[in-house]
Amino acid sequence: MELLFINKNFHYVRVVPVKNGCGWSVDALAKQIDTFFRAMNFGGDHVVIWLDRENRADTSPDMAAALKQVIVDAGFPQDRVAVLVCDRMTENLILSDETFVREEFEDPAYEYLHEGLGGKHILRTKFEQKQITYRETVHGVACLKKIRLSRCSAASPSAAAFLEALPFECWWF
Repeated sequence: MELLFINKNFHYVRVVPVKNGCGWSVDALAKQIDTFFRAMNFGGDHVVIWLDRENRADTSPDMAAALKQVIVDAGFPQDRVAVLVCDRMTENLILSDETFVREEFEDPAYEYLHEGLGGKHILRTKFEQKQITYRETVHGVACLKKIRLSRCSAASPSAAAFLEALPFECWWF
């Protein structure tokens, strides 16, 4: 879902997918990222890492700090590295934009209380109420385009930390 969103909306961004999931420790993720970063001999302006915390015991802030440190240790300036670790999955990021959810699902009383929970199930239920079967690659990508990180950051600490670390302007923020 994230890859499709980035490819459709940020054509100038080079995406390097990494393997993620509960079976990958933060150290293993860090080694993957370090290997890819060094192998690419990266000369871009910024490094952005975006992944899900999944069911890991590590917190999103701890994961983000560890992954950022890998890039900094490889020689990239700290102020040009931003890491988003959705707590627990990207659907939680979508749900944290309360304005979007209230409008999209006609739920004026909606309040984001799902940080660290199974956002995919909650989002799927909201789509079912509209008689739509949720598909990440279709509906998730469309939702990502409609949300704004500035609104997400009001309810999601992981989104707030990510947005704070980004030193540039973007329509999605």
